Amino acid sequence: MKAKKIWAVVASLTVVAGMASAAYAADEVTISFSTWNPNENTGSSAFTAWEALDNGIHVEFENLEYNDYVQDLKVKMAAGEGPDVFGMQDGALMNEFSEYLYDITDLAKEEWGDDWESQFNPLYLELIKGKHDAYYGLPLGGTSAGYFYTDQSTLAQYGIENVPTNYDELKAACDKIREQGGATVVSGVNNGWAAIDLFMSIAGDINQEKMYAAIAGEADWTDPELVEAFNIFQKMFTDGIFVDGQMGGVDCGKYFAVDRIAPFFIEGSWLAPSVAGNDLFQEAIAAGAQYVPVTMDWNNDGKAAPVTTGPNVVLCINKNSENIDAAWEFMKFMVTDGVTAIIDNSLEYLPSSEGYEIPEENFDTESVKIFNFAYGKISDGTAGYREMPYTDLKAVIIEQLQLLGLEEVTPEEAASAVQEASLEQER
Repeated sequence: MKAKKIWAVVASLTVVAGMASAAYAADEVTISFSTWNPNENTGSSAFTAWEALDNGIHVEFENLEYNDYVQDLKVKMAAGEGPDVFGMQDGALMNEFSEYLYDITDLAKEEWGDDWESQFNPLYLELIKGKHDAYYGLPLGGTSAGYFYTDQSTLAQYGIENVPTNYDELKAACDKIREQGGATVVSGVNNGWAAIDLFMSIAGDINQEKMYAAIAGEADWTDPELVEAFNIFQKMFTDGIFVDGQMGGVDCGKYFAVDRIAPFFIEGSWLAPSVAGNDLFQEAIAAGAQYVPVTMDWNNDGKAAPVTTGPNVVLCINKNSENIDAAWEFMKFMVTDGVTAIIDNSLEYLPSSEGYEIPEENFDTESVKIFNFAYGKISDGTAGYREMPYTDLKAVIIEQLQLLGLEEVTPEEAASAVQEASLEQER
């Protein structure tokens, strides 16, 4: 994606959610694009790039919050009024809407050649393809989780020089910080998705293959190694690693960037656009903040945890669209030049292909460092998928992780409850 193609077209775009409409020629084709991500702000650089082209395609853009979007899409698709191009999540959501998805395999092959798949992250394509024998979408950038961030300058205020890279080092650092009345690790782990991210980092560090086998129903969640993952997750609370009250929710930005009293932040690759685009982080950097990203060795075996990753959004074409060709023109633009424009200007996504180079002059050095670290981790072949494809199983895991954080169940009890849900999960 480093080499930016210029499509021989001119386009126009109307944004329903907050951007002004332009004037359009009477003979242009109109298609609709609906998604929860990007919104009119994060997608503005791509929309501007689209408007600079010319193929007579008028795009009406609608953006809704995720839950509202999914419900709205269900109603519109069932009524035959769905958008021409729309956003999906790989896995369960694409399966749910499978009857409306257009097979883009031949279009991609015609556009980019027989080896077109080499343009995209192979794991992303594997996740999008799933159990099908064709492709029904393409990735609009990626996202990745399993990162542990340290503000080294805040850490130094507690008399600690070395950034911890394993659990024992982290425990020792947190003990020393607590002795001085300071704050330790913050995270959004009180939210279900963040709890899953942390647990998958821990379990993946212990035995990534066994974790994914258990998700697929091919291994038992009561296996000792998976029980140990639940145990380490709970120890983050009982050992005083997390700040007090973490499971009830804390203001991570205030602890980590504003007051700068917590030197540690568990977060995903999306910290890069937060740092780049948030005044609070920029003020912290101006005051000396130095962010060090690592992947943690949770079980002290000398091997850091692999990250999890996946498409941030999968763009799909409605198979009932009356303008398939126009929809494809817009879709292929968005997953190439469009997403490049977004990343170049905001770091909003990780690239879904290799070969991208960040325009460092557009960003501060801390944002560049975080982005490049995350991008390297999804390109080194060790990343596994992030989005669990089984909704009911995922819900039970989240419930048990929350109970572990509240010390209301033991790791063994949590593992047993998840195993029971796994046996009941349809796959």
